[in-house]
Amino acid sequence: MQTVTDSTGAFSVILPSSFAVDAEPFTNDAGVVFAQVSGSENLAAYNEDNDTFGVTVLVAPASAVGTAQQFAELLDPGPEVCADGSVDNTYDTGIGEGTLLLLDGCGTGGGFAKVLVSVSLPAQGVVLVVVAQGTGPADDVLREFAEAIFATVSAA
Repeated sequence: MQTVTDSTGAFSVILPSSFAVDAEPFTNDAGVVFAQVSGSENLAAYNEDNDTFGVTVLVAPASAVGTAQQFAELLDPGPEVCADGSVDNTYDTGIGEGTLLLLDGCGTGGGFAKVLVSVSLPAQGVVLVVVAQGTGPADDVLREFAEAIFATVSAA
């Protein structure tokens, strides 16, 4: 395992040692900076498709993305990418009530899935989200992986 701190210094997360990582922030079209760490054994493919196993952790200002539920809705790729989905807006993240989004029927041949775990952290004024992608179904090993990664996120 490897501990990775995003380049803004907002948070650290523990990822598999085999993962290549990107810890650079990105700025959306509105000029909002998102602290992020992405990891995958094939980071280029992960960033380009809806199939490759990997994970992204984002921390964004709540003033820009709203609540955990609103941020999850913003990140949902929709039915054109993932045919099936379910949402739990009362999901216990262990650090507060958040949103769990389970998406199946994603990517090539619909054989892949995405799991999104999101929680608002009002004291810090941010929303934390973990998005994992890989072989489906979402509510199985991929969900366990996303939850395990989520549990390792800490303020840097």
